[in-house]
Amino acid sequence: MKEHWDEIYEALDADELTWYEEIPEASIKLLSKCHITKDESILDVGAGASTFVDYLINQGFSNIIATDISKIALDKLKIRLGKEKTSQVRWIVDDITRPVHILNLRDIAVWHDRQYYIFY
Repeated sequence: MKEHWDEIYEALDADELTWYEEIPEASIKLLSKCHITKDESILDVGAGASTFVDYLINQGFSNIIATDISKIALDKLKIRLGKEKTSQVRWIVDDITRPVHILNLRDIAVWHDRQYYIFY
């Protein structure tokens, strides 16, 4: 799986991906219904090169964790965000189907996985 996603993110820019959203409206709408404070933790599972992390930072959320199986995807996201914004996020490369690092996380207020609610 890791190799598959690395190949996709290596070959394409984020806006060339079929699931790319310039503005992640559904994610924003769902987050607004959670009524959490800006310092509560948000885990973005399968963050890829998504713009949801950008939104969270721009809205002042301060406890953001982005995870993806592809380090290449996360590296592209970091480049887009720039050094200052990148430093505001905790980055985890992990496979959600066989988690290692994610298992150690505690007190996650919102677990965001766009893939789940799109097909739910």
